[in-house]
Amino acid sequence: MKRRIAGGVLMGACAGVMLAMMATVPPARAVSQSVVIRSILAADSIDTNDELIELENLSAQPVDMTDWSLVYISSTNSMTSFHTFRTDSATTRLILPGHTRETVFSTKYIANHPTANGYNGAESFSGRMGLATAGVELRDDTDTAVDTVRWGTWPSSVDASPAPSLLATTLLQRRGIDTDNNRADFESLPQLGKQFTYGSLQELEDVCINLEGMQYVLPDAMRLDESGSCVSADVCPNITGVQLEVPVGQELYRGQCELEFIPESIFITELMPNPSGVDTGNEFIELYNDGDQQVELDNYYLEIAGKRVNFPPGSTMSAKAYASFSDGALGIVLANTQGAELTLKSRNQKIVDEVPAYSNAPIDVAWAWINDSWQYTNQPTPNAKNSLSKVDDGEVLTPDTSLVV
Repeated sequence: MKRRIAGGVLMGACAGVMLAMMATVPPARAVSQSVVIRSILAADSIDTNDELIELENLSAQPVDMTDWSLVYISSTNSMTSFHTFRTDSATTRLILPGHTRETVFSTKYIANHPTANGYNGAESFSGRMGLATAGVELRDDTDTAVDTVRWGTWPSSVDASPAPSLLATTLLQRRGIDTDNNRADFESLPQLGKQFTYGSLQELEDVCINLEGMQYVLPDAMRLDESGSCVSADVCPNITGVQLEVPVGQELYRGQCELEFIPESIFITELMPNPSGVDTGNEFIELYNDGDQQVELDNYYLEIAGKRVNFPPGSTMSAKAYASFSDGALGIVLANTQGAELTLKSRNQKIVDEVPAYSNAPIDVAWAWINDSWQYTNQPTPNAKNSLSKVDDGEVLTPDTSLVV
């Protein structure tokens, strides 16, 4: 039966159950003697299976009753679980507010005692309790007994002070005390005129399933990550205080906020896309550091046709020096006939340098930056200053048309 939508008071005017405001009060979990069994009815004049069990939260704190259970104790002291308080979702919890009551009814009782709202919000079970000698136990989600009530005649080794036996016209009700002495705590009363509240249990969404306890709202300085877990909203864990945004003049790098990275003067100066023989291991890309300081290339990367290409980890460039990287070191293949635009970017995605696309690269000819323009040269100079082509009498640079990549 669907619950937590409406509630009521049985044998009185039906009324909605007031929901407690608990956003700032974490519910207790498995608090011994916080929730107790208040009333037990094992039969009435209409049907021997007209049964109910009324629970009460004696504390001011809400109690998480998710996966708690009611266990029937037979006259032979055998125990059988007959109802478990469950929710429909792993992210919701079943909460009983402080100083409230909740009644669980047998299906026969619900059928024989109709209400205006059809017991909307009520918990139910199949009736099975005995009148003369039996018992009921409330257990928490670890299967630990929270409250146990036996009635009738029991050996003193089992229960030295059980509550009185039940009749079809009586019920057991707590006197308002909880001494763990059932004979002292409970009295036998006529059923007529008694009222029972139901629908008090609330299904509440736990917005932080990874945190201990219930979180009804997102805690301060926290956010939800992609998996739905609550994590710190502090984007700068290395800075004192909570930073919800990266401070002006800084950037987020490897999980830390640092001063905004300013790229050095690094340039792409030469490519060898079509070496003679086997290409693999002989293609290269050359860079030049025009600055006065050593450069760590972990702070830079290449982008070819939309693909990011990292430099070998730990690579550096000395000031005013060249450095070339083979296709194998970079994990790339340079096309022979139709090259793509090549871009050098900093770690914060700023464009540092760009190379226009070449086409139909001749064999053993480099695509190089010479005299302020990109041009082919038959004088490849990896790790050194670029040189103009040398053309012998009658020699003409021709593209390699036999290879297509």
